[in-house]
Amino acid sequence: MRTIFSLIFMIFFLLTLIPIYAQDDSGSTLEQSQLGVGRLIICGSIVEREPADARQAFSAGEVACAFTEIVGGKPGDKIYHVWTCIRDSETQEVSKIELPIGHFTWRTWSKLPLPYPGEWVVLIQDHSGREIGRASITVKMADAPGIQTSAPEFSKERHYHSSHSQIKPTIEGVKNDF
Repeated sequence: MRTIFSLIFMIFFLLTLIPIYAQDDSGSTLEQSQLGVGRLIICGSIVEREPADARQAFSAGEVACAFTEIVGGKPGDKIYHVWTCIRDSETQEVSKIELPIGHFTWRTWSKLPLPYPGEWVVLIQDHSGREIGRASITVKMADAPGIQTSAPEFSKERHYHSSHSQIKPTIEGVKNDF
């Protein structure tokens, strides 16, 4: 009797180790995303690979950082930071930044100059486009001399991380030390 219970337990245990698979629309088999967000912080800067100056309000022209700690990743996985501005009932995707994942627990971030006042949302998406996190900030008109004080029109072009973008995002990533 003890042997039967041991055998059933061993089979159950081995079945939990088998990864979950799903089929995409093309019929190919993909491992189901297990990525999750441990932390998502919008801040003014990154210091020693950690968010500094966390806040929910910025001025137009300032640079914001979206710090994300991903859990459940593996080398080769990737996520996207999708920076979107909502202004006068109009929504525009301003930048979509691909960030590679290199370990099960991985800290990564993107930085973006905020050219438009309005409500901003940073969506965190997995490789399939599924939303796994989001954070919101408010960008107000800048009062400083030399900074644009009227709201510019939305650009009709979306900006991706490339050398051709007018809005230059930056990306970083690092494995957690624990």
